[in-house]
Amino acid sequence: MKKAFSCLLILFVTFIFLANAGNVKAHETGFDHAEATPPASVDYTLAYPGILPDNPLYFLKAARDRVVGFLISDTEKRAEFNLLTADKRINASFMLVKKGKYELAVTTLSKSNNYMEEALVEITALAKTKENVNPMIGNFKNAVSKHRDLLIGIKSKVGQKYLSQVEKEEKRLIKFEKTATKLSEK
Repeated sequence: MKKAFSCLLILFVTFIFLANAGNVKAHETGFDHAEATPPASVDYTLAYPGILPDNPLYFLKAARDRVVGFLISDTEKRAEFNLLTADKRINASFMLVKKGKYELAVTTLSKSNNYMEEALVEITALAKTKENVNPMIGNFKNAVSKHRDLLIGIKSKVGQKYLSQVEKEEKRLIKFEKTATKLSEK
């Protein structure tokens, strides 16, 4: 009986993920050019976030990301994973804003910056042990620029209630960019 229940549960979760996969668009950036200021030309493509935090099954995705992040032992791979996760979160935040879910969007934005910070910590550790991390730093700086572009769109939509929180996250991004620039100068 337990085996049958487990199989049904796995099939159900797989069905939900596959049903959601039909919404994927090629090179999705989450940026709606008609509704906000267009981004500066940054050669950086954000990953599609998949299911959004407003989905009841999102906790499965979040748990998976935590487990995968924990299991990555290579510093460079962990930095890349954290940057990818940050990209997905900022894109999800923008999509939530478009849905009018401002509080959840701001929370997701903050989590995106937490992953950016973790990526920067990993890159800093790599800079101490590896000779040439400039390509990775350049990629990080491009990501920060793209995140700041999306932040402009988020800022223009959230309204006064959440504006101070969004501006706080913008300051964090600026700080990350300055730190990355100092790293590349060493």
